[in-house]
Amino acid sequence: MRDRTSFLHIIIVFITALVIALPVWAEPIDEETEEHDNIVETIILKDGDFEYIANDDDAITIVKYSGETTTPIIPTEIAGKPVTALGDSAFYGNNKIKSINIPTCIITIGDRAFGYCENLEEIILPETVKQNVIFRHI
Repeated sequence: MRDRTSFLHIIIVFITALVIALPVWAEPIDEETEEHDNIVETIILKDGDFEYIANDDDAITIVKYSGETTTPIIPTEIAGKPVTALGDSAFYGNNKIKSINIPTCIITIGDRAFGYCENLEEIILPETVKQNVIFRHI
């Protein structure tokens, strides 16, 4: 019986050592390494009540509105660059907003951009909007 217990202890120690050492022996896959090399840090900037990011195409996406007005005015330009998109959840949960006029410079509106804006009564939407998931989760 004692030999059997010793044998089990040896097996457990061997398996534990193998599990610990295995990641050290494994070589990284080239695809994973390339993926990590291409990580881009997104910097969120602020202009008044709007937080935004600069896109690769030299345009602006508004990612958050934190204002208190009932009829916010979406800027057509920030920092000399055109505003072309409202990001996912940009106005999410803002219960102050009652009406909003989307300017013609906006081409895309992200998912849940106006989600849970419980007092929102009117959205004036231009024909320029190409990607529109605005009415999902309003």
